[in-house]
Amino acid sequence: MEIHEYQVKKLFKKHALPVLKGGVAYTSEEAVRVAESIGGMRWAIKAQIHDNNRYKGFFAEDDAGEGGGFRFAQTLQEVQQFSAQMLGKTLITPTTHHRGHEVRKVYVEEVVDIKESFQISLKIDEETQQRVLVLMRENGHVKKYELNSKGITAFLMHRMANRMKLSSRLAVILTAIIRQMYVIFDTYKARAIELTPLVLTKDGHLVILDGRIVFDGDALFAYPDISALKEIDTGTEREHSARQNNFKYTKLGGNIACIVNGTGLGMATVDLIADKGGAVSCLLDIGTEPSKEVVAKAFRMVLGEPDIEGVLVNIFGGITRCDVIAQGLISASHEISVGMPLVVRMDGTNAAVGCRLLQESHLPFELTEQMDVAVEKIVARVEEVA
Repeated sequence: MEIHEYQVKKLFKKHALPVLKGGVAYTSEEAVRVAESIGGMRWAIKAQIHDNNRYKGFFAEDDAGEGGGFRFAQTLQEVQQFSAQMLGKTLITPTTHHRGHEVRKVYVEEVVDIKESFQISLKIDEETQQRVLVLMRENGHVKKYELNSKGITAFLMHRMANRMKLSSRLAVILTAIIRQMYVIFDTYKARAIELTPLVLTKDGHLVILDGRIVFDGDALFAYPDISALKEIDTGTEREHSARQNNFKYTKLGGNIACIVNGTGLGMATVDLIADKGGAVSCLLDIGTEPSKEVVAKAFRMVLGEPDIEGVLVNIFGGITRCDVIAQGLISASHEISVGMPLVVRMDGTNAAVGCRLLQESHLPFELTEQMDVAVEKIVARVEEVA
């Protein structure tokens, strides 16, 4: 489960992380009042939707202006104008294509002058299931640090601060920021926390401009304060159902449905399919520990998409058990007549058992342990059908 930027920043502020002054607004008049309370002469107006590409794209309505879901305002009149152009309009991003999201609220925030920016994330590595700290600089260079049982150590922070070329004063501040990220991560059993970005301002401060937290839906029963933040945006009935089942469901514009177990694996799958000449219709992330019933429900859901011509199931079994995935696929396949190519890649925990179950089912699954082979197969099979 994910929450909006303004909710993330409220949680960050609660844990003493450095965020800018800002507030959420549901009308253009509210946006002006927020800007007045912030003060200054420049404000950022940000559309609040559940989409990582919310600052890109365009609005479907002709009067919505250019600039996607992010605008800079230099007068209160522009704050009112830009927020009015967003609110109630449909924001179409590279992820949503023609459908888009209705913008129901905007976040108004102060603006700072940036000297340098960094992308920092603390997450569960999809391949190893280990906690990792990832630093990406403006030049695109990425450095990954695996965390041991000691978590965030002074030695690790010294290495990161040196790589970021921070002064000793800023290194102390960075250490405090990362340690508080870890506290949030550990307290709420999150899957990922991202600072997108953490910036060094021209007057020498470290500030979080945007952030993202991915919560483990299976653990939210223990955190009612976080569960209460869950929202269902406008969208298709299938997407509503996906959220109710704690799936991550993204509708794209192609003809291959993908079921995966992890955000990173999902992104890599979409990219690889595109590289091989295919296009993804929908991406459904079933999470790390789905039951047989959850897998069956996910499979039925993607098969309900009217534009798909093939299905790729791409599972890396760390915590996820491949035999449970296989049982769910078999259960759903017995209920529905599947007359399209089905390629399954399973690797990791109980992969051999899962593959044997699929083979013994005598259902039309093509099996492989290699992700690139699986992608090549599904793209080729879909082209053959077309």
